[in-house]
Amino acid sequence: MSITTKTGDLGQTRNFEGDRVSKADLTIELSGAFDAAQSAVGFAIVEARRAEQGGDADSSVANLRGCSVTHIAGVLVEQQRTLFACVGELADGERFDPDGRRMAALEDCTSKLNERVAPEGFVLPGGSELAARIDLARVAVRNCERTVVAARDGGLAVSPEILAYLNRLSDFLFLAARLANASLGVEETAV
Repeated sequence: MSITTKTGDLGQTRNFEGDRVSKADLTIELSGAFDAAQSAVGFAIVEARRAEQGGDADSSVANLRGCSVTHIAGVLVEQQRTLFACVGELADGERFDPDGRRMAALEDCTSKLNERVAPEGFVLPGGSELAARIDLARVAVRNCERTVVAARDGGLAVSPEILAYLNRLSDFLFLAARLANASLGVEETAV
């Protein structure tokens, strides 16, 4: 099967329901926002895997039982899968987290990070390469969240769990970037 169908050459494509719509349709924008978030998380995963292999993380900060800079790539991969599952729920109605385990794991990890690396005040994004990439993923997730709200307000059925998940994911990503900097010995810049 070729991915080049030429059916979108005039600016139309199929939405979640399979209807042909303009590529400017809000449902297509929503699909693109999820794609951007997944891709941004993927960009962070590349650097997280490199950092894991480098072994240069400060073990006093990094050792958070499965939620550390030495395990961050795996956590990020799971968030990519969850973002994909959110799109699945929007497309076919199958719940992305039917038993609540995905959200519980994310909240647990976020709580552990908050105890260890929450800044005292506002900090500028970036620092280390890994933190900068995670910060970009956080921005993409926030954009996705806004697009979900716009689609919901425009009449698309969106579960409150998807919005809650995106909000929690951006919190996690903010703290994961702080962990990356702390673990790699990069001082953050206060605003």
